[in-house]
Amino acid sequence: MDNKESKGGLNKSLKLIFVYTVATGSIFTFVNYWDSVFYGYCGSGTFLAFALMTVAILPVALVYSELASIFHTGGGELIYNTVGINKHVGFLASWLIMAAWISVPPAVVMAIMTWINKTLNLGLGTWGMVGCAAILLVLYFLMSIQNVQFLVKAQAGMLFCNIAVTIITGFLLLFSGHWHLSNFGNIFQSTLSSINGIPGWVIGMALLITPYFGFETVPQMVEEGDFPIKNSKKAICGSILTCGCIYVFYYFCVAGLDGLQGIHTTLAQDGFLTILTMQK
Repeated sequence: MDNKESKGGLNKSLKLIFVYTVATGSIFTFVNYWDSVFYGYCGSGTFLAFALMTVAILPVALVYSELASIFHTGGGELIYNTVGINKHVGFLASWLIMAAWISVPPAVVMAIMTWINKTLNLGLGTWGMVGCAAILLVLYFLMSIQNVQFLVKAQAGMLFCNIAVTIITGFLLLFSGHWHLSNFGNIFQSTLSSINGIPGWVIGMALLITPYFGFETVPQMVEEGDFPIKNSKKAICGSILTCGCIYVFYYFCVAGLDGLQGIHTTLAQDGFLTILTMQK
């Protein structure tokens, strides 16, 4: 009986570096698509807002680091909330986190298709992009049902390519000859209005929490990890610090571009602020 129980569960085949890349890839947002939104929230001080949000999110990450050592099997939200509160809260929590994860892939593939349509001037309408996005979702599904090693290695490759391109783009902007500190202006400018005495910039900074969603996937992978569970903290905190540092660097490079405010107001309120600024 003991032998059968020891053979149960998922295979422990994931190395810590792959858990880190999955967490980082889950967090890392499409900066060249959402840049208009973030810039609208916090203006040229978006880089500072991301730095502050990185610090603010770390305590949550440490809580998840402790929870990861408790979750010895997949389904952490269900187990923890069922034992800690009751089965109804556990049931609701597990389905809520599932709903959150289900909502992400469609949003991501639509962002990818919008970017491809924009940069390649394909002229696809809404339904054309929806059709292409559906094909991408099917491809993603086919990848997700493969061996977990295949999926995490594919994600690691795409993640590091994305990070490399983002960093290279930041340096190109910084040394383009169209970048000046004087373009920063008032770094606390925001398109959001103050509410109950809370400045719009602070509200915008709070909304920047969304580009940090994803590290909560780590406790779901502890059962498949071939490393001590306590090391999950390295993957969780490392993923947040990696993404936070890149966000800060990239939006610092964007903030000093010539004509950024004007292009955001006239052409790029719906996205692609950096790309449109580079084109102009």
